[in-house]
Amino acid sequence: MLLELTLALTPILTSGEEVLGPPAVCHPFAIGDAPSLPWKAGAFGFDPEFPLDRLNPELEHLLNHQGDTLVQLEAVRRAVVYAVGFGRTKELSLTERKLHTESLVSMLRGRVVAAELAIGKKDVERRVRAYFHLGYALAAIDQLDWDHDLGDHFGDGRDELKPALQWEGVDAGMCLGAALAMWISEPDDSIRDNLLLKAAKMAGPEGGLLTKNLVACGERFYGQDSYEALVKHLQKRVAAS
Repeated sequence: MLLELTLALTPILTSGEEVLGPPAVCHPFAIGDAPSLPWKAGAFGFDPEFPLDRLNPELEHLLNHQGDTLVQLEAVRRAVVYAVGFGRTKELSLTERKLHTESLVSMLRGRVVAAELAIGKKDVERRVRAYFHLGYALAAIDQLDWDHDLGDHFGDGRDELKPALQWEGVDAGMCLGAALAMWISEPDDSIRDNLLLKAAKMAGPEGGLLTKNLVACGERFYGQDSYEALVKHLQKRVAAS
């Protein structure tokens, strides 16, 4: 476990900047008292007593009944940590970790298929979010499974995330989540910067948990410790791109 934690927290260089750990996994979303998968604290605070055969049904229940994007993102992030078995290689065999990861991805793909078969305008958001959840999970798996022990067939989630971002109802949480998910896989840094700037403008300086999460990202990944400093920094980066 110590070796895994050391590898995961190794700084990643992107365009001359140092980013601590895989952004889609190492940045837990602040969700207040909202329900989520059992967790202790920190980015990898999984509950070792949580039965993994409950992972898919509990995640699906959360995605169906918790409409807040941040809550959905944190649930997916936690699910990936559980499924991939990060920090549990002595407890879970590679075969078990592969099975749990494949099962999680299959469940999320199944939600996409079900949403595609739905008819009517009211189902557009359901489809978009199904793709978004799948894309975020694939990105998190790709970032966490750096040595591809689990296989290299999952993809990095960009093909699922980018179409979802074209939705007219896209919100600040989706922009934030997509930026973290594509931080490593997307070679064009301006896409990430524009997404974060869009998220910041949509949330505003008094945006509650959204603003809190954005400022946490700004401090962690850019060294900007306030909403105003983050927006100014992102504006400069976007203008220079």
